[in-house]
Formats: sequence, C-alpha cells, structure tokens
Amino acid sequence: MLASLAAAMALVGWIGWRSEPYAAAAAMALLVVVWLRVDRRYEGAVLFVVAPGRGLVVADLVGLAAAVWAVTLVVRRYRASRGT
Repeated sequence: MLASLAAAMALVGWIGWRSEPYAAAAAMALLVVVWLRVDRRYEGAVLFVVAPGRGLVVADLVGLAAAVWAVTLVVRRYRASRGT
C-alpha cells in the first residue's frame, strides 16, 4: 500500500514539474492526507516527541516531503506566470 502511494506521489510530482503544477499540487495534497492516515502501521522510529504518544516519525517525512514538493510546484508556476 505504501509503496503504491509513494509511486503515485512520485508520478504526480513528475507530472506537475513537466506540465500541470496546480492539478498536481492538489493531487499531491490529497495523497499526503492519505499517506499520513495510512502509514500508522509502518511508522518506524520516533524522531521528535511532541506529547506522550504523539510525535514525528520516519514515515511522516515522506508526507512532509511531498507537501513541500506540492508547494514548490505552485510557487514555481506562480513565479513563471509573473515573469520573475
């Protein structure tokens, strides 16, 4: 399940970089939400504890990286449309 989600994120990210950044960013945001809800069984080590039973885990980094990529796609297209 997680491998297919990661592959979908990579494909959407590539499509966004090549042609449709706004649609790809929206799809990536949806995939990030799914990733953060599904990865509970495969979380891995806790990197940062916020509260007892809550924190940042290794699997969350993939979702965060995809969210950053989605924002990058939107900012890149926005700057290109403004000519800066």
